[in-house]
Amino acid sequence: MYRILYLVALAAAGAFFLRSCLYEPVVIVSGSMEPTLPVGTK
Repeated sequence: MYRILYLVALAAAGAFFLRSCLYEPVVIVSGSMEPTLPVGTK
């Protein structure tokens, strides 16, 4: 049982790391970044 909980916690930590440090989907929805990024950029 502890092994399963350990693996789930390890997978959750890995997913959090990948999402926060390596890949974070961002969509520009307003014109505040207009000189650099056009509206609708993903």
